Amino acid sequence: MASSTGKSGDIRSTLDALLQSELKFRSGGFASSHVYSMKDAPNPCLKIDGLGLIGLPLSKRDAAAIKSYCIPYGEIFPSGRCWMMNRLLIQFHNPEWDTWIKQSVLPAVCENIGVDPSKTHCELDKLLLLEADSPDLTHDSASMGPSMFGTINITLPSEFTGGTLCLQYGDSTRVIAFPAKTSLTTTVVGSFVNVTHHMESVTSGNRLSLNYRLLYSSEGPLPFLPNPQGIKDGLTAIFKSWNTPDIAGKPTVLACVVADEDDALATSVFNIANQLGFRVYYADIDYTLTGSVTFERRQNRDRWDGYAFDDYEEDLDGSDSDSDEDPDDFEPDDYEMPSYADEAFDIVEITDLSGMPVNIPDLQLSRSSVINGRLDSGEVQDQSYEHDYDEGTVSCTWSAQVALILPPWSPLVAVVGDAFDYACNLLEESLSTARNAEELKLVDILVQCCEDEKRRKDVPSISKAVGILRETADRWNDVDTFLLVAKRCRLHTNIDFMDIEGFVSVYLAFDWERIESFFADTIKQAKTNVKRVALVKKLAETAREGSDDEVTNWCSQNDKVVLDSLRNVKRRDVKWLISYIKDRGIDFFRSGLLLQLQKQPFNQDFWLPFIRRLYAEKSLSPLSKDFDSTISHCVLHVVTVSPLFPPSPHEPKRPNGATAQDFVNTSCIKDFVQLCVDTDTIEHCKLIFKRMQPIIAVSPGAWKTYHALVPDLSQLTNSHLQLSGPLSEFFETAARQLLHNSQSITDSNTEPLLLALRQTSHAFLKQLMTPACIGYLAKTRSQQLRNVACLLQNKLLPLSNGDSSERNDVAEIILQCVTEILLAFDFSTLVGLSESDPSRALGSVVELFNLGFLSGCGVAASQVIFDRLLLYANQKEYMYAVLCPFIKVLLARTVRMGLQPTVPPFSAFCAKVASIYALEIMTPKPDEAVSLQLRNIGCGCTFCTNLRAFFNNGKAIHTVTGSHSERGHVEKKLNEARAGHSKVAWETVHDSYRLTLRIIKPKVMRVHGAWLARSQNGQNLLASMGTEAIQRQIMGRDYDWIRGAIVGATDIGPAIAAARLLANITNREFLTTPTVTGPPAKKARYN
Repeated sequence: MASSTGKSGDIRSTLDALLQSELKFRSGGFASSHVYSMKDAPNPCLKIDGLGLIGLPLSKRDAAAIKSYCIPYGEIFPSGRCWMMNRLLIQFHNPEWDTWIKQSVLPAVCENIGVDPSKTHCELDKLLLLEADSPDLTHDSASMGPSMFGTINITLPSEFTGGTLCLQYGDSTRVIAFPAKTSLTTTVVGSFVNVTHHMESVTSGNRLSLNYRLLYSSEGPLPFLPNPQGIKDGLTAIFKSWNTPDIAGKPTVLACVVADEDDALATSVFNIANQLGFRVYYADIDYTLTGSVTFERRQNRDRWDGYAFDDYEEDLDGSDSDSDEDPDDFEPDDYEMPSYADEAFDIVEITDLSGMPVNIPDLQLSRSSVINGRLDSGEVQDQSYEHDYDEGTVSCTWSAQVALILPPWSPLVAVVGDAFDYACNLLEESLSTARNAEELKLVDILVQCCEDEKRRKDVPSISKAVGILRETADRWNDVDTFLLVAKRCRLHTNIDFMDIEGFVSVYLAFDWERIESFFADTIKQAKTNVKRVALVKKLAETAREGSDDEVTNWCSQNDKVVLDSLRNVKRRDVKWLISYIKDRGIDFFRSGLLLQLQKQPFNQDFWLPFIRRLYAEKSLSPLSKDFDSTISHCVLHVVTVSPLFPPSPHEPKRPNGATAQDFVNTSCIKDFVQLCVDTDTIEHCKLIFKRMQPIIAVSPGAWKTYHALVPDLSQLTNSHLQLSGPLSEFFETAARQLLHNSQSITDSNTEPLLLALRQTSHAFLKQLMTPACIGYLAKTRSQQLRNVACLLQNKLLPLSNGDSSERNDVAEIILQCVTEILLAFDFSTLVGLSESDPSRALGSVVELFNLGFLSGCGVAASQVIFDRLLLYANQKEYMYAVLCPFIKVLLARTVRMGLQPTVPPFSAFCAKVASIYALEIMTPKPDEAVSLQLRNIGCGCTFCTNLRAFFNNGKAIHTVTGSHSERGHVEKKLNEARAGHSKVAWETVHDSYRLTLRIIKPKVMRVHGAWLARSQNGQNLLASMGTEAIQRQIMGRDYDWIRGAIVGATDIGPAIAAARLLANITNREFLTTPTVTGPPAKKARYN
């Protein structure tokens, strides 16, 4: 054994060498055990010469038969109950048995005891049978051959109890208890030779087992266990050297890595350390290494193989590309771990050897502090990556348990930590019957935990601690301890910390005189009604069962105390209150409890279910009048004091950002109206909406409240017609709010207004939709009024079929809406839009046209629209962007609606548009100024085709953006056609960071092309009206000159044009807005 000195490195290295070499705690112990289910362990099909096959699990008959072929085990048990059979009589008919021994049992045992399984084998030694009441058996497993170094005992499925096996080597002990269902399991125990086996008596049944010898197959020394005394001497010498007066350079702490259930380490190392004054603690540590890594791309490694790219196809379809590869999915071999890394020790928990949690504030660990192995040798518990393309940082964390060994002189101080679980476990497992100093310390620890305000929020933990403390006081029969616990834990104000059964246990365990004041304080000061009521009720039941009149009377008195001092009620109080009222009658409730409940802060979660449950118990009072008045009084209290409005009203300056709940609690209102319906107290509904009026009057966005309430209340009114009267004022106010708001009525959101109007009278509709109101809305909120008109036509007008006067009134309102919308529309804005946004200009006209038909007065509305559209017909862009496209839309819509486009006012409008186009837009046809050579310039390529089109149209500039050769090709064709002689100019300019060839025609060349474009537009206008026959019907005798002017076949002199224009203006049949009387025309079919 190496000598130890006083140097820090020598002490650490010497102790580490002893642990690693002689004790071998990291590679294995002196024994191994494992339990296999019947699924994991095969049936050996055991056959004994002379008996035949033995069934498993072992039966009593087979056990008796086996015993008859055995001899007593050992000379000390000649009388039996421990039987042995020679291996020569045993055979295994299942070949899977030997395979299982070689491939499963032998490797598992060898690995646990630190021996290489590839250098070992085993052979059967004997069969053992232990009967019930067999004596305790102790023997030392000795070697029976030069290659034997251990034994394996396999307990076969056989029903028995007892027989616990204790293995001992030096100061180390391993206790192995058999599972409860021994008939369904196979238990394997392996150990070195020279290990003492002590088997307790089998208390019932028969235990059948097979013994195997562990043999070493390789040359060299056999595996062995170190001499226990030599280990003790070596450890003692090291610790004494560590604890000398000369402490310079010696470690203040060492962290010894321990394995699970490492008994040898605890007995050999820690016992010696404690004897010499060293302090030993267990610590759970999270050890993290962080370093830079270089990722090895998998596709690069896999793809190259000799001279070929094996996985190239995978890379083409994206199955193994850089972009798809996520470093978070890398395996350990996908990166090269750094040769150095930053380490971090996170101390999760520290306990002393008894399990008491402690803290060591100044504890600092490093890699040089660790002995008996490495912290990073196990399974990685967590890992993370931060990376770029091929470099990054990897962090790996391992969890391990170490033993902290501190010499007596170490400045590190351990203080008691959170000992809650520790104290709970020890007191819970204790069987003491009297107070003792050690457990009183534990009691004080738990009480301190219960006093901590943060921990008191964890009710389950406090309840657990209080239960253990109560049971401890009960076990000691010590009422003073309990009362101390109750006072410090404040149980009298928190019944939840000790459930009702716990209070009953206190009553049964201690004298009533000593605990009466505790119960009285609890009834008076507990925070919840339910617990107080339940406590009195349960205590009274227990007292009656025990014929305890004193406590029974006490409960009766305190029952009244509970009712006279109710805490603020909650939903959970409904059940017991209803139960009390059922027992004592409605008069008891009205005269006492009701007044107390009304004085408490209002709680909707309590009152609504309480009133409904109370209403369901009509049999409580023989006089229905008293009962109904009580219910009405309760409902009146709810609708009077309930908080309908939010604590902080919404800022009136920002109504658009508010919701309905910002003004009024709409869900409360719905619930209260439903409550009035359910309890036959509908008369109280008016009070609800009366309370709404003040806030609605001063809130610009309060219409959202009605928008949210109307659908549900309308449905409720339809289901309960008796609500129509009380809610009529609400629906009228809702209709006003929704109509005069610009956001509540949209194309897809008109339902609330419709529902409100359906719940009001016909007279109210006329009062609401006055001409002044309609005119105001048309000027300020035109789109909203359009939606209202469509709503009245499509949803409200069909409901008036039964009353012709009502239907006519609704129709008149609809017509007024449409008329005011048309009069308010500024048609002059279309002129500007026709240049800036042509599609929007056309869309505005189409919307107006559709509005007339959707609202049922399409023909009358069309006259007004046509008249105003023609006021600006002489504007060229207006004619192109609005009138010409609208003609096509107009004629298509009239045909679809079943109307004739050849009759007024549609035919007159189309004829006037065509004639104005011929007179105002068309000019005499000019001569062609572009030479034939330019009109046919170039070849058949795209560039030349576009160039020819340029010389045949009215555009002034043509650009060619392409490569140098493409631009050169166009320039070549221009030169070939002698375009420069015709005053055509071209140049190459920079345009948006690229070269562009710009070609410019002289003005004289553009005139003919521009005329052709106007002529084509005019011909398209005529074609949109239909066939030539339909065009002649629409334009009459003007057709010939109009068409001639458009195609250039007729030359109209100034005098004739002026005369025809004057005739057109004089003959307009709808220059002014017509006055429409009576109901609108029947709505046409429109898709």
